[in-house]
Amino acid sequence: MELPGSRAPQELIDKLKPFMQSPQAVPLPVYDATPGPSLASLKEIDLRQHLARFEGLPFNGKGTCLCPVHAETGPSFEVKRDADGHWYWFDWHNQGRDGFSGTIIDYYVTIKGLSVGEAIRTIREREYIQEPAAKPLLKPSQKGNGKDPQVASLVRPAFTGTLADFFKADLPEAEVLVEGLLAREEFMLLGGVKHAHKTTAMMDLGLHYAAGWESWLNFPIPRPGRFLMVQQELGESEFRKRLRKAVDGGRFNPDNFFPYTGTSEPIKLMEDEGFNRLRGLCDKFKPDILGLDPLHTFMVGGENKDEAFAAIRDRINYLKTTYGCGVITSHHFSSKRPNNDPDAPAEAAGWFRGHSVLADAADVLFLLHRLPGQKDNPNLRLSYEAYNQVEITLRNGKWPPRFAVEFDGKTFLMSVSDIWHEVGAKIGFGEIRELCKAHGDSITLANAILYFKTRDQTLSPMTVRKAVEKEFQAGYVITEKLPGRGNPLLIKSK
Repeated sequence: MELPGSRAPQELIDKLKPFMQSPQAVPLPVYDATPGPSLASLKEIDLRQHLARFEGLPFNGKGTCLCPVHAETGPSFEVKRDADGHWYWFDWHNQGRDGFSGTIIDYYVTIKGLSVGEAIRTIREREYIQEPAAKPLLKPSQKGNGKDPQVASLVRPAFTGTLADFFKADLPEAEVLVEGLLAREEFMLLGGVKHAHKTTAMMDLGLHYAAGWESWLNFPIPRPGRFLMVQQELGESEFRKRLRKAVDGGRFNPDNFFPYTGTSEPIKLMEDEGFNRLRGLCDKFKPDILGLDPLHTFMVGGENKDEAFAAIRDRINYLKTTYGCGVITSHHFSSKRPNNDPDAPAEAAGWFRGHSVLADAADVLFLLHRLPGQKDNPNLRLSYEAYNQVEITLRNGKWPPRFAVEFDGKTFLMSVSDIWHEVGAKIGFGEIRELCKAHGDSITLANAILYFKTRDQTLSPMTVRKAVEKEFQAGYVITEKLPGRGNPLLIKSK
């Protein structure tokens, strides 16, 4: 289509050239990442005939007609087929200043106001295109039996034999993805209260891992890998804005990071259709780490039902073992503190929604707390909300020392902060070890808190925890979790 040079300024022509030249320059919609051959075939439908037949658009011999959404006297709506075999429409209304463009799916989304799913269903119904067959969900007995070659090649058959044979078996060691934090076929539950930067933490970890940076928050990354993040809370534009700021701020190579936004049509893990969509994404991108953010958007029904979380747990276990990947899900927990457990953290992991099932199934609990007792501290360099205290619990019984991170609102990146060692130091360095020695070389954390509170009533339990962790890092004391309610902590001098 010729644009009259006398009416269109050169800068407008330059702006529209990408849409008029190579098909690669036409921005393809993000939902092309949805697996299955059907979406590509939809764009090969003769769009001009389709719109004339079903929408009544009267195209002229040049493939243009009056715009269906603008009042005008001359045709500004054009449909054409590009070299890639796909059809595109262009709205040149007002010489392109306030027009639109896209594929057949975009027409129904932009012009007709349908969701992506509704648009695809409408096109299929009108063109008598059969819905693609969903991949059957494999039962445990079907894994690795050859019925699904892609899955069979990924699933390691379970060992069968005697205990003596089991000891001799050549079993592969789980590959470490992030040292000290996550390995293949492990499940990490990333938790925090509202606005605790859970999405940022997952995004930040994914970018570091995909780019093969040396470490993330001082956790070494042995090698780069593929990270698929399925995000269902932020809109696409906001998610893209955050990722762009993070990539620019951290100078990341984003080639191994695969973002997918399911906000408009969420994937529901407990529904076969949704679970098959997620399997399709894993088949396509083959992630080393799969991130699901946030977990409640993948659920159906209430968050207080153990059976719902048991179903989610089983599907997560299926994904991590079938695809051999690490799985990270973000989930919120309450900021309440149980009255009958004064030794609990102010924002305890035990208050996770569905914790009785989900948290117990996790190999790693990565918890983002607020800095305890520092909300009104005037000496914080950044706002109180920019900081988080990180608590990690591993299935192997290790309890790494807590540390603080700070959030950069300009780059949406996290970094380790030294603020944890600077604020509220009311216990002298070495006092914890001396207290242990005075009590026969060991004391429980609860008794240590009682001891220091008799000395200073304003001292908070978290200040004692901080002092313990500082001496633990220095090698002055060691800690051990005891059996019983809340896993009481025993402190021993070294």
